[in-house]
Amino acid sequence: MCLFVDYRETDLIPVLSKLDVPSQVARLEYGDVFWEGLGPNRSDILVGIERKKLSDLVNSMKDRRLSGHQLRGMSQSYDYRILWTEGQWRPGQDGSIEEYRYDVRTKKFGWLPFYKSGNIGDRSAISYYQLLGYLTGLELRGNVVWRRTRDI
Repeated sequence: MCLFVDYRETDLIPVLSKLDVPSQVARLEYGDVFWEGLGPNRSDILVGIERKKLSDLVNSMKDRRLSGHQLRGMSQSYDYRILWTEGQWRPGQDGSIEEYRYDVRTKKFGWLPFYKSGNIGDRSAISYYQLLGYLTGLELRGNVVWRRTRDI
């Protein structure tokens, strides 16, 4: 088995190499990674993964790029679709999104607001629960498996 990795996702190659996972860089029209496997009744299947970090996930949710373009293309290209989100985030006290990341001011890792304080009341800001509802909707209506990882 070989994983095919989109040429824009080359930060995955060293990780896969370290894990002894055969991989090949390719230009993928949809998704960031795919492989061929054996499905039910030992039939050939294609599995595609779309990889998102929090900022890209939120932006692609707001501009409908993920559900309106990327996942539609993946549903035509792959038998199984996985949305792989990277990073640690949680709900803040007010329902906002908090992200675990490095704070350049304190030079420490910690839970920080995803939106700058001036943007929290901004109508374009989305809450943790809006994000969670969106992802759950993709699973239920979009036939997408959603998985979260701490990092790459």
